[in-house]
Amino acid sequence: MNQKSKEVFWRGMGMLIPIVFSAIALAVHWGVVTTRLSYFESRLKEVIQSVDKQGDTLTQVQKDVSFIKGKIK
Repeated sequence: MNQKSKEVFWRGMGMLIPIVFSAIALAVHWGVVTTRLSYFESRLKEVIQSVDKQGDTLTQVQKDVSFIKGKIK
């Protein structure tokens, strides 16, 4: 390998290595983002279910209170 071909090789590597590292970094970042979004989605579902349960309880309490008010009057 002569000097000129070595320079071309290392110049090519100098361009290829940052591209590969960037691709790896993007893949890792994408994995982190999707994991966090998945966690957020599951937590949001839990909160919505909790609110629905509390809403059902509140509705039942309101019915009971109105029933008791009707009995008192």
